[in-house]
Amino acid sequence: MTEEERGKLHELEREIRYRMDRLYHVEAEDETAGAAARLAARELFERRRSDAVLDDERLLAAGAAEACCQYLLMTQAQEGGVTRFQAGDVAYSVTGGSPEQAMLGRDRLMAQAACLLRDPASFVFRGV
Repeated sequence: MTEEERGKLHELEREIRYRMDRLYHVEAEDETAGAAARLAARELFERRRSDAVLDDERLLAAGAAEACCQYLLMTQAQEGGVTRFQAGDVAYSVTGGSPEQAMLGRDRLMAQAACLLRDPASFVFRGV
């Protein structure tokens, strides 16, 4: 990875962390949130199309939602479970240790950003 690419990746991570804080009320200084933002930024950076603009709001919203899903999974493993996060007017409550509702919201935002990503048709079948 070139120095320029590292700088773009760092900026993408910073923007994702900002949106995690503003949209989902996950504190930007939280170490686990930082790790989740790094994972999401790396995934989107590697999957982006060559003509995709990294500050496209669809990409950033999808990245923040992905980071929040990762955050929920990480904190559930560490603390026994996060029960709620909010995205603007939509709130997701997660009970019983299951982040499926958060993943549905993330999947909707990823679908909106699909035109900016390589392999936009990839998905995970979670059952019927």
